[in-house]
Amino acid sequence: MGSLIAWVAQDVWAMSVLNPSALERRRLGWDKDYTKHLAQISTMQDITAKWAQEIQQHATAREAMRKERADWDKERAQWQSDRREHERMQEEQMKLELERKRRELEKEKEEEEKKKVGLKWQDPQPDQHCLRFGARRYTAKLEHIPAGYNRVRACRETQAWVNGKWAAPTDCDDRGPLGGIYGAWIVDWEEGPCRPFFQDFKDKGCTAEGSGKRVCVLRFE
Repeated sequence: MGSLIAWVAQDVWAMSVLNPSALERRRLGWDKDYTKHLAQISTMQDITAKWAQEIQQHATAREAMRKERADWDKERAQWQSDRREHERMQEEQMKLELERKRRELEKEKEEEEKKKVGLKWQDPQPDQHCLRFGARRYTAKLEHIPAGYNRVRACRETQAWVNGKWAAPTDCDDRGPLGGIYGAWIVDWEEGPCRPFFQDFKDKGCTAEGSGKRVCVLRFE
């Protein structure tokens, strides 16, 4: 019985191994597995190649960024250097301009001082009547004004001796080339005549006996 089973098993194995259909199916299975394996290998190779490409691209990008940063740092340093030079030149130019203006102002001042040397007021004359309590108006004509000189400015800046004091006019009246220019001063110092007062008090006695009133006389100065 045991021999029979062994023979049957051997026969079945032989049929399964040597059977062309079985062999073909086995070969097809191997081919399928091999093709699948090759596909997996190809996929892995593609992935590996893609990784390598990405790594190379990343390295290239990093190098480009490094170069760009280096170029930017260089440009920034150059810009800062140019800016400092520009600011230095501007400051130097400003100093030169200020110096030029200072010299021009000094020259103008010297010219004006030369012109003002000959300026002179006629003796200020008081008005007949007081302007107000303690004040009187004086007027005078300005003489020796240089040709082309600002007449009103000369009037305002030239002082006159009025009542023991130097003073610039409070008002200027330009009456043209022929009429001349006149200054006016409102003098509220040393103007005793414009400060009236009473003096010489005299008691004349009662107006009438029992009237309770007296007559007093004062002189108004």
